[in-house]
Amino acid sequence: MTKKERIGVLVIYAADGYIDKYKYVLIESLTHYFGKFIVVINGKVNAECLENIKLYVDHIFQRSNTGYDIGAYKDTLLNFLCDEEWRTWKELVLLNDTFYGPLFSWNQTFSIMEERENDFWGLGEHLGGKDIPPHIQSYFMAFKQKILLSSNFWEFWRSLPYPKTRNEAISEFELSFTGAMKKQGFMDDSYMRAFGSKFRLQYERCSYIRDAYELIHYIQFPIVKFRLFTPVFFEEAEKALRYIQSNCDYDLKLIYSHIARLERAGDIRPFGVRKLSRFYHMHNKIYIFGHGQYGKNLEKFFIKKGWTISSFVTTEGHADERVLSLNELKLEADDGVIIALGDKNLQEVYPEISQRVSTQQILW
Repeated sequence: MTKKERIGVLVIYAADGYIDKYKYVLIESLTHYFGKFIVVINGKVNAECLENIKLYVDHIFQRSNTGYDIGAYKDTLLNFLCDEEWRTWKELVLLNDTFYGPLFSWNQTFSIMEERENDFWGLGEHLGGKDIPPHIQSYFMAFKQKILLSSNFWEFWRSLPYPKTRNEAISEFELSFTGAMKKQGFMDDSYMRAFGSKFRLQYERCSYIRDAYELIHYIQFPIVKFRLFTPVFFEEAEKALRYIQSNCDYDLKLIYSHIARLERAGDIRPFGVRKLSRFYHMHNKIYIFGHGQYGKNLEKFFIKKGWTISSFVTTEGHADERVLSLNELKLEADDGVIIALGDKNLQEVYPEISQRVSTQQILW
């Protein structure tokens, strides 16, 4: 497949009107693979940013962040270009800006996936778990002409509501699309899956975070998600960064400068060390709510920093003497609680926590 037969749509989030340099690098790298390249900006940017992007792309659309990246995908597909134009392309690629890359040339990615038998594919996939169906992950998805010619594909987008929250975006699109299309007989695939002999996907595991180093090292995974760069996953992040520095033609300053800017803006994502440090030093005793993988990883980060934890806390307690139940937790006014839970578990337990702990004493 030549670049003239592939169309790409990249969604950029510009909450504060600023576009980080890593996004320009991503845009420039993709120009060699798309016959038509569309950038959708969720937010407003100044004229200089627009002029810089125009050097590389065919169309730029600006919109509000309604529906997040999924809403931008929907608007682009249904409103920005006519149906007939989409159907003329042999492949459509939808991607967002939630990752750094390319760490390796896109050429290998597209070449491998073109040769495999599939109707739609992504860079990553999740094999599923409790309440999570198997699915292709939505930060990078490609659709071949067979599915673009299907009325089922377009009906899915027309009936898709604009998500009001990030969790809705995940549940309404990312967790639903793969199953819906497979029921119609379309074949899914992923770049991760293509390397079964070198990398093995695992049930109930988000590989782009938990296996970031292995993906980059063993299968030349072309991107690294910036959700990796949190204190909870600092060990995996450090391994990945060391490998990138030694083996990839990618400037790590692009990652560091983006993280630093978010921290200066008071945004705990993606890394949040400054906010975490400030919270730690503002309080006398620190408790970690959650004794699963997130909590244990956070403990390792504390050890590396030379910080101490008074105890772990869970709703029911634990046989481990270092774990208190929520009823056993006795906080003083100058103590703090850091919640180390995934989104779903946090939603389930936060109402109970907030009844017992002042919001000024909580960091999540």
